[in-house]
Amino acid sequence: MKHSFHKIVSVVLILFVSSLFGCTVYYTTQEVDSNLKSTVDNVNASISNAIVQVAAIKSEYNQISCDQRTPAMMKADQMLLNLDFQMTQIESRQNKLAHEYNNFTEYTKGKDKIQSGTEEWKQVKQTKANIKGILNELEILSKSYSKTANEFSAYVTNFVVPTVQMCDVAIYTSQFEDALKDLANSQKEAKDGLRNYEETIAAVNRQYSATQSQKCDLLYSHLSLIKSNVNQITLVKQNVQKAIDAFKTNTKGIKKLYSCSSKWVYVTDAESAVAQQKKDIEEIDKIIQTNSAQIQTIIDSLRE
Repeated sequence: MKHSFHKIVSVVLILFVSSLFGCTVYYTTQEVDSNLKSTVDNVNASISNAIVQVAAIKSEYNQISCDQRTPAMMKADQMLLNLDFQMTQIESRQNKLAHEYNNFTEYTKGKDKIQSGTEEWKQVKQTKANIKGILNELEILSKSYSKTANEFSAYVTNFVVPTVQMCDVAIYTSQFEDALKDLANSQKEAKDGLRNYEETIAAVNRQYSATQSQKCDLLYSHLSLIKSNVNQITLVKQNVQKAIDAFKTNTKGIKKLYSCSSKWVYVTDAESAVAQQKKDIEEIDKIIQTNSAQIQTIIDSLRE
């Protein structure tokens, strides 16, 4: 942004000055008008480009929605005000440049040529001097504006962003739903494992209940504990689903949330639910694995 803006202003200045210091004793009005209009158009384009680029930076910064402004944000806000003020200075010169061009078109209206020594010739020289002065001012102002814009961008990146956590709602929603899918897969695996143990224990019971009833009863005791914990997975899943549904409802229409906002609780609540789910599943899995090992040990002892 900085180099392109200044480069355009410099090139425009060179083209304009060269066009007005030739060796001929007259100029066609069309020739001068073309050079003036090119100057105005290029300056307008470069200013518009700068506005668009800075607007993108400002828009990203303004998305950081906080209930209270931190000291770093208050400084960034002040830098934004300074940027806006500098742009009003640039736009003021832009308007003066447009005025000079419009004034030129008025005093040359109906004239094909501008000859030396005429009143129009003096006016063109004065217009040239005025525009040269405006371009010099624009170059200085644009350098300052670019410097401030770069400083603002760097400050936000280094001092504001690191102090504020950001939640991309779409990404978080996807991650929460992935966690729910993983939970559903764990539930399916646990149910499949339970079904296998039920079939295995039923077969073992038919074979050994008459002679090893105590061990068979113990098998069913362990199986009951596994079944109870498999059912607990359903409750865990329901709790997670409830938390995710609440997150979706609370963040409807919101693209990003920031830790400095009161709405950040939507994120922490969902994260807590998922974290608790992970902890609960680990505990359930531990119980299932322990009882599964006990079942296998008993079955092995019956088959010895």
